[in-house]
Amino acid sequence: MKTIVSISAAKKRSFCFLNFDDGSYILCSIDLVSKFTLKKGQELDDDTIQNIIQKQNIYDCRQAALNYATYSLRTEKQVIDALIKKGFSNTVAEDGLQFVKEFGYVSNQVFCEQFIKAKVQRRYYGIERIRRELALKGINDTMINESIQSYYPIESLQVYAYKSAQKKLRSISFKTIQKKKEAVYRHLLIQGYSFDIIKQTINTLLLET
Repeated sequence: MKTIVSISAAKKRSFCFLNFDDGSYILCSIDLVSKFTLKKGQELDDDTIQNIIQKQNIYDCRQAALNYATYSLRTEKQVIDALIKKGFSNTVAEDGLQFVKEFGYVSNQVFCEQFIKAKVQRRYYGIERIRRELALKGINDTMINESIQSYYPIESLQVYAYKSAQKKLRSISFKTIQKKKEAVYRHLLIQGYSFDIIKQTINTLLLET
């Protein structure tokens, strides 16, 4: 058993210190103080103290998940990975994920839509690069395929490959024709375009030189 000798304010807003008679203390939110009706002179057994610590850990994880998910669009895997990296257990991290999902802050489907549109319009990504990067972010194959079918402008594939190649050419204008071809080929391959699209793009560029 431990006795609370004082409850003092912490620098962190809405938090306080529970100071015990053995010199130990725990940091917890004011909400938990209210929930457990904690007060000076109260005796707490070890189970109650552990319960308070666990509740606080869940609270901290949910807050961390909220901060991370509202800063930028995230996938479920990104949220879990970030929380585990902060030291939360898998179980507590999963609770944090479910918390932000319930409020609509995390959606793999929304992420796929926004990611595809942004990477195509700004970076001219090909389908395979989209596929690779979404997989790395924890999106399953079914959702990737459905998202590409729904949001990737496949009819404009050649156009985006051409724009990507042009952008690359501007950075290597000093090279010979052969070196340019090799550089553009590697670039478009990394960008996720098929061999046929790359071949057509390079042939079009050669006609313009």
